[in-house]
Amino acid sequence: MLDYHEFTVVIPKSTTIPKLSPIVSSATSESPLTRLLVHQQLGHNCDKVLDTLCHQQSLLDLPKYPFPPRKCSCIISITTKIVHPPRAKITSVNLTKRGQLLHIDFSFWNIVSIRGFTSLLSVIDGKDRMLWNSPTASKHAPLQVFDFLFAILAHDGIMVQCIRVDEDGTLANSSEFCNFILQRKISLETIGGYASFLNGKIERHHRTIAQMVRSMLLNSGLPNSLWCFAAEAAADMYRYTYHSALQMSPYKAWYGTKPHINNLRVWGCYVYVRVLDPKKLDHRVTCGHFLGFTKSRLIVQWYNPSTQTVKHASAV
Repeated sequence: MLDYHEFTVVIPKSTTIPKLSPIVSSATSESPLTRLLVHQQLGHNCDKVLDTLCHQQSLLDLPKYPFPPRKCSCIISITTKIVHPPRAKITSVNLTKRGQLLHIDFSFWNIVSIRGFTSLLSVIDGKDRMLWNSPTASKHAPLQVFDFLFAILAHDGIMVQCIRVDEDGTLANSSEFCNFILQRKISLETIGGYASFLNGKIERHHRTIAQMVRSMLLNSGLPNSLWCFAAEAAADMYRYTYHSALQMSPYKAWYGTKPHINNLRVWGCYVYVRVLDPKKLDHRVTCGHFLGFTKSRLIVQWYNPSTQTVKHASAV
């Protein structure tokens, strides 16, 4: 038998995890592509997904054979993505048309963003897993965002028939949102209490987006108040990533064409922006951090660390 007095209790001096140094490089592209670069471009996705992207050629200009395996795991991914094992299976919905059923839900963040946002509205198509998100400043239903989304879908000939939301969420309890849906002749499905798995298609993506945002912020060393820009970029990365249920990327399933890897940049990397009207001896560029593209992809959003402001530029 063991004697208790033979052992010594060791109390750790600190329970906090040491802060990691950002590993994002100043380059936005490398020739040839490396596993680390594409891993960062896809928001620190897992190596298995990256190997599948190479095998399936889901993104143009990727090598046909997987990259050489890494010697050690990505510490950024381990720090930001460790989760509890799955508890139950989510429901599967077999649909015949894209856009027939949309899963919608809010996720709330513990830090107010630089633009004053406190939550993230996420919308995902039940069939093709096409994901859209939009940061919001409050829990109220953003009717203008929904109106803009439905207009885009209608322009592509897609008519939404049903929307599924949480029963105790802010959308189901909003009379303005219910009237908004009723006017457009869209049926509203609400799940029962303690049955969030019925809306699991969007619940699961809350975790995916949050993991990518944490990874990108930690990798770049930028302040957490920029999470709204990272979340918007994470949605682009998700649409480009191979989905096992679709056997292709959501972008390919939705548009019918393969996306290009060069459309992605490492979020938070260094950018050099042309200075407007410089003096004779002034520098012609200033250094900042890449935060994403605008809808036209011709204008870049970038963060100026000296003034702690977000600006737009075209000469980058």
